[in-house]
Amino acid sequence: MVDVTLVTLPQVAATLAAALVAFNTFDPAGQRLIDTRLLNVVLVLMLTTAILGPVLTARFAPPMRVEAGMS
Repeated sequence: MVDVTLVTLPQVAATLAAALVAFNTFDPAGQRLIDTRLLNVVLVLMLTTAILGPVLTARFAPPMRVEAGMS
C-alpha cells in the first residue's frame, strides 16, 4: 500500500516554493506580488491540507475498498 504522505509532501514543497517566489518578487511599482496576509493564508491552507488529507484518506479509504469488493 502506498503511503499517502508520499504524495502530499512533494505537493507541499511545490506550493511552498511557488508562494515564497511570489512573495519575494516585486512588480514594477515595487510592491510584492503577494502580501504577508496572503502568504499566511497559503501556509495555513497548505498545513491544513497536508494534515487532513492523509488522515481522512486513512479513515475513509478502507471502507470504500470493502464496498467496491477490493481486498
